[in-house]
Amino acid sequence: MATGASQQQLEAEVRLCCIIQVKMWPIENKVPLSTTALIEVLKMTRSWRKRAPDRPGN
Repeated sequence: MATGASQQQLEAEVRLCCIIQVKMWPIENKVPLSTTALIEVLKMTRSWRKRAPDRPGN
């Protein structure tokens, strides 16, 4: 059974994490065929970071 101090430490260490993964990349190509999808992923990432409750500066 965890002590009260241990529970407080665990609660303080909880963070929100979002993993964004590019899965549509042709294996035979070193670069994507189009930059459009990669740019969309970057836009989605920036949008999520703006809304993230624990982002730096909050």
